[in-house]
Amino acid sequence: MVKSKKTMKSRKLKRIIVTKMCLSIVIVMLISFSVVRATQIIAEATTEATTQAEVATKAAAEAEAKAKTAKETATEAQKQAKVATDLAAEAETKAKTAKKTATKAQKQAKAAPEAPAKAKAIDHAKIAAKSAAKAEAKADSATDAAAKAKAKADSATDAAAKAKDQAQVARKTADRAKVAKETASNAITINQAQSGAKVATDAAISAKAQAKAASNAANETKDVAQVAIETVVETKNAAQATKKAANETKNAANETKNAANETKKAVDQANVQASELASKVTSIQANTSSSSGSVLTRSGGVNYYNGHKETWYSELVLPGGGLNIPGRRKPDDAGLIRDGDGYICVASSDYKKGTVVETSLGMGKVYDTGCESGTIDIYTNWSI
Repeated sequence: MVKSKKTMKSRKLKRIIVTKMCLSIVIVMLISFSVVRATQIIAEATTEATTQAEVATKAAAEAEAKAKTAKETATEAQKQAKVATDLAAEAETKAKTAKKTATKAQKQAKAAPEAPAKAKAIDHAKIAAKSAAKAEAKADSATDAAAKAKAKADSATDAAAKAKDQAQVARKTADRAKVAKETASNAITINQAQSGAKVATDAAISAKAQAKAASNAANETKDVAQVAIETVVETKNAAQATKKAANETKNAANETKNAANETKKAVDQANVQASELASKVTSIQANTSSSSGSVLTRSGGVNYYNGHKETWYSELVLPGGGLNIPGRRKPDDAGLIRDGDGYICVASSDYKKGTVVETSLGMGKVYDTGCESGTIDIYTNWSI
């Protein structure tokens, strides 16, 4: 009964400790979240202010560039206006000179005593009058061009002044954006820092109280912890014993597996030996059946030698003009057809052309096909 009460009290204290630890963790997580959120707000505000400042700075730079371009355009227009004015003055001077020349020519024409000289003077006067008219027209055109150039210069000057004003406004806007950025950053930092400090202070006070309560509970549960430690030690010893038994069982299983592998290996070797023995027996039987010493003859027609059937066919029936027999010789004394190397020419459906085979009449080489499988057909000059 006493032990049961202690157990219940120990469980109650454990629940209290776990609950308080969970509360401490939640408070720490709230503080961390507040700090992270404050950092995010500061970062977002700073990024926005930075973006606005960059946009304003870029706009100011563009406005200053436009103002500079407008100023250069105005300067160029003023230069062109001056050139046009100079040309107009020069044209007026030339027109006056041409007019004077025409007037002088007319006077000379009137005063000329002889008809030919008078006619010539009149022609000169007409030419001079035309030149004077052209000069006056050019002078008027140059005056108009000078007026237009001056108007363009005035317009360019006004545009340069406006661009300069816009650049100044944009520069002021950029400066204000920078100031706003710094102000917002400072304000957010101060507010968030104050809020974070307050939350952290409250959390510290609460954590301190909880730590005190947890310390008291820890002192009360010290005995329970000791019992738990002893139980853990006993459980550990039992686990080690179980592990040792498992290892012994595993070793026994490995030994059984090794024995099975050895048995299988022995069976495989026995099967191989049996297969080799069967092959040897088959070979011996084949050699025995073909070791009679018989050879293929014209009259016999068929002979069994070296595990295959031997037959013959004659060039008298099949001349073999399509056979590729290098160095083909005339039939030898036995009536056999041989190649340049002395091999008997044979046909086979089991061996590739060019394969050397042993026959009862000697070594042969395959040059033809078309016979039954398992048969060596020897090429001869025998008659039926």
